[in-house]
Amino acid sequence: MSAHNRGATGSHRPELCLNLRAHRERSGIALERVAMVTRIRLHFLRAIEAEEFAELPGGVYNTSYLRQYARAVGYDEAALVQHYHHRLTPPKPTDDKVLAHGRFSQWLGGHAIRSLVHHVWLKRKGQHA
Repeated sequence: MSAHNRGATGSHRPELCLNLRAHRERSGIALERVAMVTRIRLHFLRAIEAEEFAELPGGVYNTSYLRQYARAVGYDEAALVQHYHHRLTPPKPTDDKVLAHGRFSQWLGGHAIRSLVHHVWLKRKGQHA
């Protein structure tokens, strides 16, 4: 198996590529057969094989789909679910600014929350004047 970077933008965390499609093909199992057995739509199965987990419906459906896929193709169910959760866990921030202000502040570009509230208040005040 090969390792490569596939993290979020700015992240250089190496992640393992599971090669799910290659495993299924080596086992001689057609993707259509997996869809029929699991009753999971083909586009979701393709997303699982491409490790494009954002394409899945979300919530408990994701882990259920991963477990069903793993069972259908003879893959290690626990390893696949663990890989999925590893991909969802963002790397820990190392920047002191991010730690001091929190994630919401990071989303605001480093600005304090009160400046956002103040900006919204001024904008609404101007519209109602």
